[in-house]
Amino acid sequence: MLGIITPVKNEAENLLRTFNMLINQTFLPRIWVIIDDCSEDDTPIVIKKLEKEYDFIIGLSISERSDYNEVTRYGQVVQKGVDYILSSFPDLELIGILDADIKLKNDYYATLVDAFIKNPDLGIASGRYLALRDGVACQASTTVCGAAMVFRKDCLLSIGGFPKTPCPDTVALLKAVNRGWLIGIAYSTYAIHLREKTSANNYMKRGFGMYQLGYHFFNALLSGPFLAFKKLSFSPLGFTVGYIKGAICTNKITDKEITRYFHQSFQRAIYKTINRLLYRKNISIDIVGDSIIKL
Repeated sequence: MLGIITPVKNEAENLLRTFNMLINQTFLPRIWVIIDDCSEDDTPIVIKKLEKEYDFIIGLSISERSDYNEVTRYGQVVQKGVDYILSSFPDLELIGILDADIKLKNDYYATLVDAFIKNPDLGIASGRYLALRDGVACQASTTVCGAAMVFRKDCLLSIGGFPKTPCPDTVALLKAVNRGWLIGIAYSTYAIHLREKTSANNYMKRGFGMYQLGYHFFNALLSGPFLAFKKLSFSPLGFTVGYIKGAICTNKITDKEITRYFHQSFQRAIYKTINRLLYRKNISIDIVGDSIIKL
């Protein structure tokens, strides 16, 4: 019923930990596809060893290309796994993404599979998204965890496959909502991101990608300083720097469905602020966030 895709690059140590975590799940996937993206450590050796010892593990590799794009590469690698599952296991109803730096509660997949069975219109789901902050697991986001999300196959097909764009998880959620699918979070289980991603470099990468998605200039200009003040850290300023770098070095994607949504983010923020100041109404106008159901 369930196939898992794990894209890896130089993740030999994490991959073994992920394997031990996965086999201790109360619901095991029928197939686990591990895709090596030109690793320079022992990752290929680890994959071959696991593939040889366990029938449900399949190792694939993707070669370096002249058109390598760090921002969209993740989506390209994941889609290779999607294509393999669709062609080799067409009867699977659910396809999950699992990054190698994620730790799951042992009932994670059992909980999500049960949710999909009970909700035929559920297209994408995950558990709660936690992340390490100074070694402590804290709430990272109130949206679906992209690094441990599960798709209903029909939903994934309806959005054209896994997005080969910046921030592909966000793009996938938006496209799913626009096509009438429900997205949900199972609050009884969780996924923990073990690699802290609060550095200026990570903020820069996100800002660079958000430019490509059509994020409004004024929103980008204000987001970095606002987050820096809120977190009492200079690192979030990297978001604005990355956005400006994107404006200089790259182009926006051509998918109007996506660029329109992100460009209108500034207007939505203004509308929300006016309502809060004039009418003291704290309204939510996030299309994706407003569509999330509790599982």
